[in-house]
Formats: sequence, C-alpha cells, structure tokens
Amino acid sequence: FTLHGGTNTRWADPWLAALRRTDYQRYLTEMAENVVAPLVYWRDHFGIVTRWHHLFNEPTTGNGELQGGTSQDVVDIVKAVGARLRREGFATTRLVVASEESEEASLATARLVLADPQARTYVGAISFHTYPYGSIYSEVRHILETSGAGRPDTGRIKVRADLRDLARRYGMQVWMTEVSNGRAGPLDSMRGRAIHIHDELLYADASSYWGMFQAWDANAERGTCDEDCLVHFNRARGTVSITGMGYAIGHYARWIRRGALHIEARTDDPLVLVSAFLDRGRVVAVIVNNRRDAVVAKLELSGVQVVGDIKAEQSSARGYWLPIESTSLGQDGSLSIVVPGASVTSVSAVLR
Repeated sequence: FTLHGGTNTRWADPWLAALRRTDYQRYLTEMAENVVAPLVYWRDHFGIVTRWHHLFNEPTTGNGELQGGTSQDVVDIVKAVGARLRREGFATTRLVVASEESEEASLATARLVLADPQARTYVGAISFHTYPYGSIYSEVRHILETSGAGRPDTGRIKVRADLRDLARRYGMQVWMTEVSNGRAGPLDSMRGRAIHIHDELLYADASSYWGMFQAWDANAERGTCDEDCLVHFNRARGTVSITGMGYAIGHYARWIRRGALHIEARTDDPLVLVSAFLDRGRVVAVIVNNRRDAVVAKLELSGVQVVGDIKAEQSSARGYWLPIESTSLGQDGSLSIVVPGASVTSVSAVLR
C-alpha cells in the first residue's frame, strides 16, 4: 500500500493556499508536516512503513490541487517533504511524482524535479495520468481504434519513451497512476484496458497501473462510476461486481507476483498482442486477440523450454476469467493455445 495526502490546497486544506501567499517557507514546512504526520502515525501505531509515498495528484494541471502553485512549488515541496521524512527516520521511503493530468505535463514536471540534485534523492518513481477525457488512452474506443487495430499512436509512444528514458537515467520506476472515463461497456473496457496495460509495459516500461478508484458505491451522491473503477458495490442490494478494468488488471495481477520480471516479447501479428513475464521458474504470458475470429497462438521461448503444469484462463464474450484447457506442448518446448476473437488470455507454465 501507499498512503497519499497532505498536498491538496484546493479542497482539503485551503488554508495552506492562503499561507502560501503570505509566508512561503512556513507553507513548505506545514506541507511537509501534513504529508509526514500520517506516515508517522501508521509507523508508530501499526508498525507499517510504506516503501512509497504518492505525493501529488494533478498538482498544477487538471484538478490543480496546488491551487495557485507552480512547478517550482512541486520541486520545493519534494525537497521539504523528503528532508522531513529523513528527519523522522524514514530512510527508505521514496516519493512518487508528479501525476499531472497528461503524459506531457507529467514529463515536464518530472524533468524539473529530477534536475534538482537534492529533490532527486527523495524520488523513486515518475508517475503520470493519461488525460484529458477523450484522449487516446482515456477513452476505450480510441484504444481499440489505434493499438487495438494494430496502429498504436506515434505521439503516445514517443512521450512514453521519454518518460521511460528519464526514469532509466536516474534508476527509477515509471507508474501510470490514473485513468478513467473510458465510456465503454464491460467487454470492450476489459479488452481496451488490457491493451492499455500492454502498451504501458511495452512503451513506458511501467511498473504500476492504476484505475481512478478501486471501488465505487452505486449509491454515491456523485453518481455512478464507469467501467474504469475496479469494483462496484451496492449497499442496498448487498452486491459486489468486478468491472471491465478490474478484469483486465486481473489478467496480469492474478498471474504475476511482486518481483516478477517483464521480459521482451514479440508477435508477428499486429492484431495479437502479448506481454510476457518470468516469475520464479514460470513463464507468464497475457495475450490480447483483437481479431474477430479465434487464432492459435504459439509461444516460442529463447533459451528455455516449457515442461508442463500449464494453467490458463480467458475473458471473452463467453465470460470472464474462465479456466481453459485448450493448450498443447510441442516437442521443441513451445506452447500453443487457442484464443477466441476479441479476447484476453492469461497462461503460465513451468520452465526448464
């Protein structure tokens, strides 16, 4: 888990926005206090020390949660919070920045933060959102029309490569920390978000993928949350249901564990996408078939062979996360599996 709080001067703490205008140094001190106090409480009362702290959520763009603030404020807050964390004994906690509204805005802010030698020492991951609404990775229809049709958008690839390269330069991770308003039904959302995860892995080398909300109450005053919340629950009816994004994330998260390695995977069909992982003696592949018809996917591995214990499940028009047994092993150590049209399949096998 990662805790988040203490940097929202627009809604949660408007008094800090007023303080910024009159005493900037005290503003930074109070901001650091707001951020670190909950972490101290969790440590002292529950023995929990988080590895990460998600410091911002659209601080200067989108929500504008640092009301009246600038990108330089972000740099100064990183330094103030980081120094306070170290004084309080949090020697290993790293900050995640900056989760601006778009990939470009996040990249610009991250570059500014990491250009400061002091701020850079406190950061462990670069984070970004994929807005505004209606953009290619926000709206599922656009994902299916681009990457889902074998035509990934070159501009979206370029900014992800820039985020990836910036993170690699400083030995950091990349996180995609929010997307929503896909405006699609469950089945399209499941496949569209599975493609989105594939693309964040491939182009940004991302280590983390988040929806906007983990769970949403159907009776909430703000109305319903679409298929990009992971879980819907209805207190009146006593029901809980997984959404399209929840099923998409599950095709990855239910199959790989923390510490698994994302490995290079290629496909000779632009409409069939694959992500692959090594996880403690097993290979895991997530296959997205964007064709209308079923195809046979043959997984060929370099330097190792599949020896057995094959497990697989699929999501398609027939249902979600359905266990399947339509797999076969070749004498060359390859693995073949039938994948239905417009489907997502997870498969794992033991290696030698």
